Amino acid sequence: MTEIAPKRRKITADGLDASSVLVSIIIPCKNASAFLPECLASISAQSEFIDPEIVEVSLFDDGSTDDSRDIVREWESRLREEGFKVITSGHDSSRGCGFAKNRAVEQSTGKYLCFLDSDDVMMPERCAAQLTECKDQHDLIVGSMYLRIPINATLRYAEWHNNMSSAQLTTQQFKECTVAMPTWFISRRLFDRVGGFSEDGPGTPEDLIFYHKHLQGGGRVSRVDQVLLLYRFHAAATTQSVPCKTIMAHKVSHLEAMLLGKLKSFSIWGGKLARELYRSLSPASQDKVVCFLDIDPAKVGTEYRLRGSTRGVPVRLWSDAGRDPACRPLVLCVKPGLTDGAFEANLEELGLREGEDVWHLVDSKGCVRACA
Repeated sequence: MTEIAPKRRKITADGLDASSVLVSIIIPCKNASAFLPECLASISAQSEFIDPEIVEVSLFDDGSTDDSRDIVREWESRLREEGFKVITSGHDSSRGCGFAKNRAVEQSTGKYLCFLDSDDVMMPERCAAQLTECKDQHDLIVGSMYLRIPINATLRYAEWHNNMSSAQLTTQQFKECTVAMPTWFISRRLFDRVGGFSEDGPGTPEDLIFYHKHLQGGGRVSRVDQVLLLYRFHAAATTQSVPCKTIMAHKVSHLEAMLLGKLKSFSIWGGKLARELYRSLSPASQDKVVCFLDIDPAKVGTEYRLRGSTRGVPVRLWSDAGRDPACRPLVLCVKPGLTDGAFEANLEELGLREGEDVWHLVDSKGCVRACA
């Protein structure tokens, strides 16, 4: 069960230069007037657990056409009165979330970066808890548990994020960002090493691209096992605008870079999504696929062949993965949580080791998710 963070000792400015900023809260903003007051009030509440004088708010407005800028101006004065440093800027044309995040980081000065979407709400303990986990860890993305708003929105997705073990934060990296981006807390050194977010504009999964670059560069991921964010879901969220094919292309590229390029052979378990993965692979990776695994007896014994190809890939019974080492490792392209536990029971029956014998590609929403 997800638990609210307990009380903790306050982090003070003792030992720091009076002008030092330890944590910069990075806020990209666009047309968030309905949510900004609650979001910015949650920054004010951080002062219970960390001195405001070592916290900086850096907000970049990406062409808002509502009352967002008026609300920001009001809260800018209020936060400064409370001791926070505040930097705000923006422009009139929208260049996308990646652009806005990069500009907010560039104008900030903190040693550590706490990312906050303008429609979300931080728990008062967030900055202090994640700073404690992240301090002097310059190869680490620190996330946290969260509660969804509305409470039942994307339930399986939230349960997956909140219930993974520390090992699964790495082994399930091909599904999605294993820590939700609005909960990220990182060092500036890490941000600079990765090179910031993609600025290719709307429809780009800039968070997923950053996450993949981080891991491919040897980076690590951890999670504070406390609820530190109220993570809002609504139809206008930018993560809902990324095309499915774009997500799949980035996931396949990462899968090949981090796993398939190192294997001599592998199998794929699943139906339609498994075929989609196979078609998306490079020819070199396609040649390594020894079989498809399926639960449908009507498909077992057939072959799957790309149009115009002379090579057919046999379809074998799912249980062969447990009996025949030639079927391992396998990439799972099965959406979890849709079979009343039957798929999960079958997988457990095989006794396969996650991260060695089996790797997950599909998250609770299918292949088509970015880092929400």
